[in-house]
Amino acid sequence: MAIDYLVGWTQGELETELRRCQQELLKGKTLIGSGAGDLNFSHRVEQDITERIKMILRKLSKLAPATYPATDTTPIDRTQYEAPKCL
Repeated sequence: MAIDYLVGWTQGELETELRRCQQELLKGKTLIGSGAGDLNFSHRVEQDITERIKMILRKLSKLAPATYPATDTTPIDRTQYEAPKCL
């Protein structure tokens, strides 16, 4: 059984977080860091933004399948080849 990291989140909360993730994705990747002497600061994102979006979409698909169908929220990872039929 898969772990559901978003237990207790409402559809509205998930949609708000999805919007934040999408905006972050559109901004591009940034690394924030600063330092002076012995004082240093850095910011690091622990989870890849696209993985966060996938987690949110999976949860939204479970909460509201009519609005977020699995066919629209699951990435395609396989293709099927059909050879042409010759006479």
